Amino acid sequence: MKRVFLSYSRRDLVFVEKFAEDLQKAGYAVWYDLTDLEGGDRWAREIQDGIRTSDIFVIVISPDSVKSEWVEREFLFASNRMMKIVPVLYRMCELPLWLLNLRSFRKDTKNR
Repeated sequence: MKRVFLSYSRRDLVFVEKFAEDLQKAGYAVWYDLTDLEGGDRWAREIQDGIRTSDIFVIVISPDSVKSEWVEREFLFASNRMMKIVPVLYRMCELPLWLLNLRSFRKDTKNR
C-alpha cells in the first residue's frame, strides 16, 4: 500500500479531510498533520517522519497554502529527498518561486 503525505493549509482542512478520505477509499495510506498526533508530541519531528516514511508527497495548492511557511518547508524537505511530488490545485493562485521547482523536478525524474 502506497503511503501519501498531504501538505496543506489548515484553512483548507474541510477539503483535505474529504480528499484524504477519498484517497483511503482508493487504497492509499494517508498521513497529514492531524493523523496520530497527540498533545505533547513534537509535531515538527512527527511531520518530518511522516514525510520521510511516505512514498508520495501531495501538496494541496491554494492561496492559503502558498503563503504557509510550513507548507513551504514540507515541500522543500520532500523535494530535497527527491520524492515523487504531486500537486493538487484546490483553488487558483499565483505560484510562488519555491513551488516552481516542480517543473525542474519533473525533468530530473524523466532522465532517470
